[in-house]
Amino acid sequence: MFLIGWIPLSAPHRIVQVIINFICSMQYNTFCQAEGIPMATTFCTNHIRQIGVSLAKYVRHREAGALKRGLVHISMVGCFLGGGLILTACCAPLQEKAIWLAILPLLADFLILARADLGREHELLEQIPSGH
Repeated sequence: MFLIGWIPLSAPHRIVQVIINFICSMQYNTFCQAEGIPMATTFCTNHIRQIGVSLAKYVRHREAGALKRGLVHISMVGCFLGGGLILTACCAPLQEKAIWLAILPLLADFLILARADLGREHELLEQIPSGH
């Protein structure tokens, strides 16, 4: 994503689109759940559906787990919305360099995951996550 910031706006948009699609496909296949809840982390349409499903399960059956799942999906939609708003506001002043702002949360996630892999979750590296 850092390299994308160096691609001039005059370049064909397909170049950036293919790179972003590849990055998203890697994320989609790598992160198939959050907080033990299966989800697609690269798009939010299913999160909106899952919020409705969780709310219905909670209202109809008072499932405590449904409320937790719904809140996780709400937080994912909030992250999408917040990131989209921030980056959209930064596009005019920063032009193609605005994508560099998206690297900051990804870098933070990388550091958190690397620290967990090297420390408290090191023995879990060989475990196959559910959903695979």
